[in-house]
Amino acid sequence: MGDLIPGPGGKTIDLANLNIVTRLLPYCAEYNVVLALECHTPSCVEDSRQEPYLEAAEKLGLSQYIGLQADFASYEFRPSIAAVERSIRDGGKREVICYISDLVQKRKLENLEIDVEREEAKIKQMGAGEVDMEFFNMHVHAFGQKIASYEKLKEYAPRLVYVHGKFHYINDTGEVDNMDYHKILGALKEGGYKGFISSEFEGNRFLNDKGWVDEIEYVRKHHVLMCKCLGYKDFEEKR
Repeated sequence: MGDLIPGPGGKTIDLANLNIVTRLLPYCAEYNVVLALECHTPSCVEDSRQEPYLEAAEKLGLSQYIGLQADFASYEFRPSIAAVERSIRDGGKREVICYISDLVQKRKLENLEIDVEREEAKIKQMGAGEVDMEFFNMHVHAFGQKIASYEKLKEYAPRLVYVHGKFHYINDTGEVDNMDYHKILGALKEGGYKGFISSEFEGNRFLNDKGWVDEIEYVRKHHVLMCKCLGYKDFEEKR
């Protein structure tokens, strides 16, 4: 619950409601249910908009029934190759799609300021079609963002009650291609997070046009990667 999603004009829309959550908390206590405020790009775990929910729970003496849910999307530094190649297969121009993807990476990793209007005009000059513009508009919110802080993730780890381990593609070296899982998992481990991490595989929606996607195999690879990041070196052999 509590997704902060992109809205008109680059603003975000908060899907949670403080009054409703406050009314739910006593029932959560009665039925032993924990609410999770999802921290998903364009938000992140340290977003101050989560604080009123946590403060309301503390005043009621029910802090143990609500917490934060980190989503790894906040740590993406570029669109996944799965999304890039799908857009190209759908009719996008490789030059344009890759240019947009590179812009996101330059913003996220190099802190480059992006002039959205200028870049939109440029890709149109490059011959951007409908698919290219859809890809541009899908990622335009990222032009105003930096990659979320690993140090803040470590700091906020004790306040997390659940984690979405998002991934779209795992390359030939066993790594997720558009985020640094080693830094993300390292921050959670060093911060003392002890809860569950779900394997949130979303690549099937980008890959399934080529035929059946073996989701089970992708999840297996994801578990191997996470165990490697956490120092369980013999996990792959046991599997």
